[in-house]
Amino acid sequence: MIFFTCTKWLWGGIYNIILVDSGKECVERYIAEKNNEKKIHILLLDYKLGDMLDNIVACKISQLNGVKTILISAYDLNEKMVNDLQRRYCIGTIKKPIRIPTMIQQIDNM
Repeated sequence: MIFFTCTKWLWGGIYNIILVDSGKECVERYIAEKNNEKKIHILLLDYKLGDMLDNIVACKISQLNGVKTILISAYDLNEKMVNDLQRRYCIGTIKKPIRIPTMIQQIDNM
């Protein structure tokens, strides 16, 4: 199962996708899914969620025995922050605009 924050895409195929619109909703839904014994394999995390930055969301989910996270951003992010996120929470980054085949390949390679 893949958790995808923010952007709502139509995505047919082999993945079960949970869509949320905010950092708060992401954390709440992660907890609910975990409590229902559903396994989330990957979190695709948009950098700016409106109510929280991704590093806060990634930290909260990591504290809940987190999940592999891919950071998505249209912004040029501070290299030190990205390195810290990758070391602690994230396993990859994707720069917007997103090309779906590229993202699927990155997910499949995990």
